[in-house]
Amino acid sequence: MTTEDDSVRELRQRAEEKAFIDASAFSKPLSPEETERLIYELRVHQIELEMQNEELHRTHHELAAAKDRYYDLYDLAPVGYLTLSSAGIIREANFCAATLLGVTRKDLLRRSITDFILPEDQQVYYLHRKHLAAPLSDPGQANSAIGCEIRLHRPDSSIVWVYIQEALPDNDEYRITLTDITELNRAHADLRQSEERFRTIFERSTVGKSLTATDGRLLKINQAFADMLGYSIEEMQQFDFAQVSHPDDVAESWEYIRSLMAGEQTAYRFEKRYIHKSGAIVWGDVSTMLLRDEQGAPL
Repeated sequence: MTTEDDSVRELRQRAEEKAFIDASAFSKPLSPEETERLIYELRVHQIELEMQNEELHRTHHELAAAKDRYYDLYDLAPVGYLTLSSAGIIREANFCAATLLGVTRKDLLRRSITDFILPEDQQVYYLHRKHLAAPLSDPGQANSAIGCEIRLHRPDSSIVWVYIQEALPDNDEYRITLTDITELNRAHADLRQSEERFRTIFERSTVGKSLTATDGRLLKINQAFADMLGYSIEEMQQFDFAQVSHPDDVAESWEYIRSLMAGEQTAYRFEKRYIHKSGAIVWGDVSTMLLRDEQGAPL
């Protein structure tokens, strides 16, 4: 027999005992009219109790459904959720937070969040919490949620980058969201390295190079190209390619650009004449291609 059955039986026993005590208060038999009235009142009361019981069952099922939704939204969320005391002690944690920190949920509870923050980032988190606490003393500067990027260390010594966002509810508990941005930061670092390699190759190349807009403007040139035509980089970036090309070769250059933009070719190599700052003709062996974005549109 379940605990719920035991509770019902105990409640029935208490009700019978109370009914016996109340019955002893009657000092004389009831008249037929009084008996009929009492039966009516009992019947109405019984119906009221049944209706209340149905409402309690409905509320119970709604509460159970709400708990299931809470479980799905909180425990199974794809981001980490923590509830901290005002002192930074972890009171609640979902599965994702435990996974991010590399420990079980049980081992997270009653530990300080700072136990997991890399020593080099402790100051960042301190200033973040200081900023978050500012609304308590200055409501005019209130922030419902603010965030920062910090590194967390796991028991296996691995490091994970997270974007941590906190909000301060009325009950003085901190609600924290942890989003794993390790791969994003790694991608950004790879992109920076790639851009740096490109810049180094572009700027230090002994071959003249340029980035030219589809309207002919010289957006970026390297020192070798500027030296080839006797200009400074700053001077040449005020021109379009036609202004430094031989007039008889401009139309051909535009035709190559049109063909590239139409997708007829992906690259061209041809010889053309440039005009040096001194007015002299400089022959160049030109290789050109069109840069496109991920959708295939010209950059």
